[in-house]
Amino acid sequence: MRIKYTIGTFTLSLALLLFTLEPLGVWICSWIAFAPVLYVLFRKLSIWKSALLGYIFGATLCAIGASWASYYTVDALIKIVLYGGLPYGIWFGLISAFQFSLAPANKTLHLWIRSIIPAGSWIIVFAFTQLLPIGSIVIEVPLYQPLALMQLASIGSIWPVAILVLWFNAALALCFIKRTNVTTTILCISAILSLCCATWGALRLHNNPHKTQNMKIALVQPNFPPESDWRDAHGDEIMDTTSRMIREAGRKNPKIIFLPQYGLPIDPYRDEEFFSNLANETSATIVLAAYIPHKEGTTYQESGMANMGMVYEPQQGRTDAYISVVGPPFRDINQQFGNTYPELGTPLGTMGLLLCYEDTVRWTAKQWSARDVDFFASITNTGKFQGSTLPRHHFMQARMRAIENNVPVIRVSPNGYSGIIDKYGRVRVQTTLDSQEV
Repeated sequence: MRIKYTIGTFTLSLALLLFTLEPLGVWICSWIAFAPVLYVLFRKLSIWKSALLGYIFGATLCAIGASWASYYTVDALIKIVLYGGLPYGIWFGLISAFQFSLAPANKTLHLWIRSIIPAGSWIIVFAFTQLLPIGSIVIEVPLYQPLALMQLASIGSIWPVAILVLWFNAALALCFIKRTNVTTTILCISAILSLCCATWGALRLHNNPHKTQNMKIALVQPNFPPESDWRDAHGDEIMDTTSRMIREAGRKNPKIIFLPQYGLPIDPYRDEEFFSNLANETSATIVLAAYIPHKEGTTYQESGMANMGMVYEPQQGRTDAYISVVGPPFRDINQQFGNTYPELGTPLGTMGLLLCYEDTVRWTAKQWSARDVDFFASITNTGKFQGSTLPRHHFMQARMRAIENNVPVIRVSPNGYSGIIDKYGRVRVQTTLDSQEV
């Protein structure tokens, strides 16, 4: 097969996949995006060529889709691109390998097996990506669908959605190679099954309408600049604005006030007076997160830093705390991690905390879910990336954790997006970017 033809089909698939990403989000493209590349792979391209082209395919997709990483460092973007090519290289290589090894004599059975090879290979790669620093995001984001179909992830993962999308793409590719009664039947069955699943999801949403809770929640989005130099020079302004917005939230009589992750000029874990007084004044529980020195009486440089989530109760002070167990990949900030998931009690029930990058990591949410938490609080800070698509992707990850675990998510970020997401992934409240809101 001519190399120009192969590169052309891979480029077409890549272009269609880029349309599925934010800010375009044309999800329908995912149902045809993989067909051109599968058309080539089904023609029995050699395994090493498939793996090489797959690596280049994935790296290119990450270079464009994860361009937001350059807002932090170019080095981080390069590492994401290098890691991002691996899943696609392995995936395409597996598809070719199975094409060579699975060839039953019965032609009808052979076509059915070929149609499910891409989805089956994807599940293997999906399991492998859990070992990578960036997880499975690079292979699952292009497969995100409307909320009705995404209800399939409520069984615990996105893989049922991936099976439907990739099975349809594979059937389409087989029809392009040779349209027969068998390939047409496979295509029709995959389409009908997908429509049935989407209908089930729509009915699930319809039969479980939004419910208004009696307990009030306040989200504080202060919209502080993300630059460390500004934080260092405006410590008093940060504390004054924080106290003012907490008091403003308190006038609405909430049960819980959620604050975003931000570099405060005080150590809120060891210096409890500031937030304890505000919890007493507002008669509300206050939940917040901040980076603090890992050891008391030291600096970040001496002992490292810990990303700490805290709960302050009226008349009780700080009652619970949690140290994040996962940090953002490819960042050397001398972060120290915890290894426990303590019970965090609130007026809304038991809470699971997802700090910063943790709401993009499936297994951290699963750890909390296994402890039967009543809701997740995703407390993060995407301020450095406000000019990119990252805030949209990050918010979508919070919605995924809600659907996968059947648990509501309360998300707060200093510059947006903040919001309340029910356990079906529906957004009940959402702030705008770069705005100061309560």
